[in-house]
Amino acid sequence: MRKLLKIVFIICGSWLCSFYLDWRFSFIIPFLFGAFLPLNNTLMEAIISFVTIAIVWLTAALITDTGNGGILSSRIAQLFGLANGKTLVIFAGILGGIIGLLGGLSGHFLQKSIHLNDIN
Repeated sequence: MRKLLKIVFIICGSWLCSFYLDWRFSFIIPFLFGAFLPLNNTLMEAIISFVTIAIVWLTAALITDTGNGGILSSRIAQLFGLANGKTLVIFAGILGGIIGLLGGLSGHFLQKSIHLNDIN
């Protein structure tokens, strides 16, 4: 249940954060949740951070892509030598997932290092 709530809060928080901040700040929400509400399993923390931000970026890219009929993404895909515009949308989701993964793991390991220093 804790994992599901964390997923929902990260998705909603990063979606709202994307309206007010630049795309480069999409790691902040997984970082905060990784630092203040860490999971015991580092791999699960990484998976949740990757998937949630990838969903947000993929959704944003799909909304933008369907808003202009896929014309812009297909032209940019031709510039990069990709097969079609949908490939570019998938790459956007993967890139966002990697950014979320790095943010979530940074928060997780920061919390673990602070917690370990408190014990000593």
